[in-house]
Amino acid sequence: MTVPAGTGPVGTWELVRVNGSALPVTLSSREGGTIEILGEDILLRLDQSYAMFTVERFGSGANTTAADTVNNLGYWGVTGGDLLIGITPATQRGDTLMIRSNARGLSVYARR
Repeated sequence: MTVPAGTGPVGTWELVRVNGSALPVTLSSREGGTIEILGEDILLRLDQSYAMFTVERFGSGANTTAADTVNNLGYWGVTGGDLLIGITPATQRGDTLMIRSNARGLSVYARR
């Protein structure tokens, strides 16, 4: 089964903004350091599984680590009309996906 682009959340989504800022974006971590998000893609599959690939660096200045890719796998679904990616609420409007989390704030994705 193929879902036409723009009709639902299935597809590949590319992170374009975090809290209104274009990538790369630097956030404070819980440990007091920084996390620089260089890129992120989310693949939402027809079987309601997802794969998220985040390219990030930790630290600042001379203490910055090399970029690393972090993978996150799980399931997405629609409950009571609300889109959930894992346990995180999301909103899809056409080719824009928005996810708000306590750790990061508002992440905005564009359909690829």
